[in-house]
Amino acid sequence: MSITTGTFPGVRIVDMPDLGAISDTSSVVGERAGSGRFSAAALRGYIEKFPVLGAVSIAQFGAMGDSATDNLGAFNAAIAALPFGGAIVIPPGDYVSSGPIVLPFGVSLRGSGRGASTLTMACNANPNITMNTSCEISGLQIVGRGTQTGAMVLMQGNGGVLRDFTMQNYFGGILIQGASSSALAVGATIQGGNMFNPIVGGVGIGVDNFGGCMILDMVMAGPASGPQPAASFVIKNGDTLLLDNINATHHGPFLVEPPASNNTYALMITNCLFDSNYDSSAASFLPAGNIIDTVITNTWFGLSHGHGLVLSPTATGVISGMEVTGCQFIGNTGGSGININATGGAIVTGINIMGGRAEANSSNGAHLLGTGVLGVTFNGFRAGNYGGRGPNGGAGILTAGSVDRYVITNCSLWGNTGAALADTSTGTNKTVANNMVA
Repeated sequence: MSITTGTFPGVRIVDMPDLGAISDTSSVVGERAGSGRFSAAALRGYIEKFPVLGAVSIAQFGAMGDSATDNLGAFNAAIAALPFGGAIVIPPGDYVSSGPIVLPFGVSLRGSGRGASTLTMACNANPNITMNTSCEISGLQIVGRGTQTGAMVLMQGNGGVLRDFTMQNYFGGILIQGASSSALAVGATIQGGNMFNPIVGGVGIGVDNFGGCMILDMVMAGPASGPQPAASFVIKNGDTLLLDNINATHHGPFLVEPPASNNTYALMITNCLFDSNYDSSAASFLPAGNIIDTVITNTWFGLSHGHGLVLSPTATGVISGMEVTGCQFIGNTGGSGININATGGAIVTGINIMGGRAEANSSNGAHLLGTGVLGVTFNGFRAGNYGGRGPNGGAGILTAGSVDRYVITNCSLWGNTGAALADTSTGTNKTVANNMVA
């Protein structure tokens, strides 16, 4: 059938001849209109040869989401096809890589949903995936295959985003880390993730050499019994970090431990839950350097096999300027709800505990000890069997040693196995008044 001139109402597309493959010289519209058609498959295949709006599909480079094919070459080819940045789209399926993936400036991985697209790292690289400046990973499940001993994802550039993801079988899950204490990773964001099935001894999220970063809306779950990861978080050197809406359960302690000559500035922790660490305390601030200006609000430190919240610098470390408001310190079976201890040149100063509740801890509701503890205030704090979980095994609040310059006022401390308030410190500069002790 050949039609070259005139109008032909009622001609069906299916009756037109198939023009075959498309080339760069094909005329799709205009020339000899109505004389033929290109099949959908031919048209799609031609379009997929080129990045459209800065995006390519990993399938264009021969990737197979069959959980068996090695797709490392396809990922590297897709990255090479985006020299100025863009997105690599990962369709539904399980895409295996036998080696590490390095995302250069501005290149992102975008899955079709964390329940649909899986990236399986069948290698034990450290890291498995590296994100440089302005990279993003989203809508993806990331899984380690075999024994992992390093970081699954390293966010080492500025402005990286990891969101809407799941991660499992990881040793070091995510590491935000600049190159050095003077070359920080700035503006990294982790949001909307679910991390589970961690490997014993690892760390969920590490943050070091950072500036202006955020970790939001995360669920981190480890094994309900037996050994757990070494930590849910380890935070070291950097400035301004916001953690909000974090639920870390059975996932090891929350640790803040800048090394000597390093600092953790402006750490804000809100609406979080650090629960059921069976190996140590729920959260520990253990600097050999300095932790300065921390805000903790509406956060749970409970059901651990150590203390709830520990403030205890090592060597000559310093913790200064911390506001702890409306927090819960419940059911810690290896110590006190709050344990503040500084000796041997270490200093803890400028700590305000406002409101909150300590209950059913094996030792005290709160315990202050050490020559370096000064400038601590408890106001409106409750330590006793208020919520029905049981009394604290020791005192409501215990001061000991030579703790000095402290204030304990308007606290409700009755209903403990030991004394309500055991103020045994030899410090002389203190205000202890208006507390409910019976």
